[in-house]
Amino acid sequence: MKTIILSLLTVIFLTSCSKDIKEQDPIVGKWHLKQFFRNDSLKVLTECALLKTIEFKSNGYYTEEYFIKDTISNTCVPNGTSGYKWGKNGNQYTIDNGSLVNQNDQIKLENNNLIYSYEGWHFTSNTIVTSNIKLIYQK
Repeated sequence: MKTIILSLLTVIFLTSCSKDIKEQDPIVGKWHLKQFFRNDSLKVLTECALLKTIEFKSNGYYTEEYFIKDTISNTCVPNGTSGYKWGKNGNQYTIDNGSLVNQNDQIKLENNNLIYSYEGWHFTSNTIVTSNIKLIYQK
């Protein structure tokens, strides 16, 4: 009986500790896109692209919100939201973005910036082109 009670208390303690760690993690919060690099070349972002956000929540999930220009009102409007899981293994952040392709996603915090890097791809003239993408966000 003591073993069962001790086991339950251990599980409760470990569960509450992991929740506290995520709540205190500096990645938790809403981050706003500031810069976009493709193959180490800085790209110009539209006013709507600059509204993109990524929000890491203490429950282990994150959401990204995208915007496009509405041609009728000439304003930026939401164009969708996606959400997936994040975690932390030591000092390394991990994400599960639901991609079927391993993009080698990397997230790190540096100088009050969130840096999200991955290998992206797109089609050009029936050819798949890969690029190293780096997105810089700030709170």
